[in-house]
Amino acid sequence: YYAHIHVILDAGQSELLSHLAPSALSVHFITDGTTRGTKLLKQTIESFTEENIAKKVILIDPPIDPVRMKLDLSI
Repeated sequence: YYAHIHVILDAGQSELLSHLAPSALSVHFITDGTTRGTKLLKQTIESFTEENIAKKVILIDPPIDPVRMKLDLSI
């Protein structure tokens, strides 16, 4: 009955993400750009293999150039 349902997960909940993904239209990955956050996000993105789902990376006040962060995340 709802048009949109947002579920917020942390990087350690990859298994739950994989379970929910078949019902999703899109997945947004959010990071603050810290070294730790970038490392965790990269692992999460690499483990996410669901096909035909839109993926977006949201950078919150990145400390380095966003293009470089994109390369660091391999996206």
